[in-house]
Amino acid sequence: MAAVLVLLVTLAVFGIGGATTPLQPHTSKSVDASLNELLALPLALLPFGLAGAEETMRRALKMRLGAAAKEQAGKLRGEALSNESQDEARPPIVFVPGLTSSNLMYKLTNAPTLLGCEETTGWDVLYPTPAINSTHDFLCYLQNVHTQFDWATNTFGNRKGEETDTVDFGTLRGTALNGYVLPGFEKQGWVENQTFFGAPFDWRLPGFAMTTFHTRMTQLIERAYSLNNNTRVVLIAASYGPEATLSFLHTKSQAWKDKYLSLFVAMSPLWSGANIAMAGFTSGIPTDPANPQSAALFVREVSQGLACLPWMFPRAGNTNTTWSKDEPIIVTPTKNYTAYDAIELVKDLGFYLKVPEVNFTLNDADLGVAGFKAPGVDTFVTYGTEVPTPVQFMYNESFVANAANVPPLFVANISVSGDSFVPVRSSLRGWYEWKTPQVESGHRLIYKAYANQVHASCISPQFDPVCFQEVVDLILKNTIPSGAQYVGPNEKDSF
Repeated sequence: MAAVLVLLVTLAVFGIGGATTPLQPHTSKSVDASLNELLALPLALLPFGLAGAEETMRRALKMRLGAAAKEQAGKLRGEALSNESQDEARPPIVFVPGLTSSNLMYKLTNAPTLLGCEETTGWDVLYPTPAINSTHDFLCYLQNVHTQFDWATNTFGNRKGEETDTVDFGTLRGTALNGYVLPGFEKQGWVENQTFFGAPFDWRLPGFAMTTFHTRMTQLIERAYSLNNNTRVVLIAASYGPEATLSFLHTKSQAWKDKYLSLFVAMSPLWSGANIAMAGFTSGIPTDPANPQSAALFVREVSQGLACLPWMFPRAGNTNTTWSKDEPIIVTPTKNYTAYDAIELVKDLGFYLKVPEVNFTLNDADLGVAGFKAPGVDTFVTYGTEVPTPVQFMYNESFVANAANVPPLFVANISVSGDSFVPVRSSLRGWYEWKTPQVESGHRLIYKAYANQVHASCISPQFDPVCFQEVVDLILKNTIPSGAQYVGPNEKDSF
């Protein structure tokens, strides 16, 4: 069961003066090793269980790494920096991981319970999932991991008597990514706890509800700034991390952002959601080919109690980066559901008590159609293309309005260009909606597509050496990546 919950991500996905190390071309063997490790990452948000998904991603990664090796040949990118630049201090980085990447702890104090579950505990592990050996264990776990929505105040939190927290805030040690993200930046001269910091968060919540994360982020950024001689901080976030980071940026004044931040790098963002999140809510995702129905049921039962899932639903709208009334996402013999029909879908599945929560979440001020304000800091968005990404899911039975009834698994899906999880249009939303406000606030907006880049693989040179190095070059040399689209107060739009 623990292994299955790691795959919950299918819903939704991530030192000073030190010498740099040249990036090496990848061999076929390293492609296989890299994919196996990428598939194991919680933030990857990959569509496990879909027919041919793993093989599709293996081909995409092989093509991506092959293209990267060719691009590296004959170029200085990836080689050691000059002695002069090696001696220069690195600007501080705060890295924000993705969905399910942060480990979580919980503590119960006279918490209301059922079926004889524990009411009082010391601090214990909430995620990664502890051992689940029975239905009783599973029901107790659902009580602990699920979030609660207060209809009266429109706020999210834990059940009464429960506290939760992340592990080792300020580093990535309490995440699944430390061994992948940190080494790449260490080879480029950053030092943990001096110039490189991690910002884990409670990924069960939508970004606008992460008030503890917002407070801690403010304190961490200001501390990193002070520790580095008042050098402005670079924010890097992957997968679900960019959305959480954007919500944080929306809470800060322009004066504060101009003082403390120099750049926001958003890797594989889902600005307009991911269609597979709606399928996951409906029937779960078959994460285990040997036992697809029970695996899907596990994912469905856990994820339907997490506030983050509706926040990842595809966003309704009439632009080329949202989802229209003419684009069915969930298809049944008697009824189709578009992004506009999310509330109707929740009702038709029998989850009437979820309606206020889902409605409030989809109309939030950060990613909602009426919101989605620009970051107000120089921003570089990296995103993958040309990897088949599911956007429509077909069911051979109509739904029964009964929460206890589990719909059959979808029998087919239609895919478009994306990164295996996020369709291109979702990542592109910022390019079409932020250009003018970014320029008006005196900041650049840079966008670059990476063909055959699997979701969130820019986090490490092991997965995409070119994308990773272009992020580093932008930070250290202010070099805009070749082929990027950009606008800025002193630059022309190259789109």
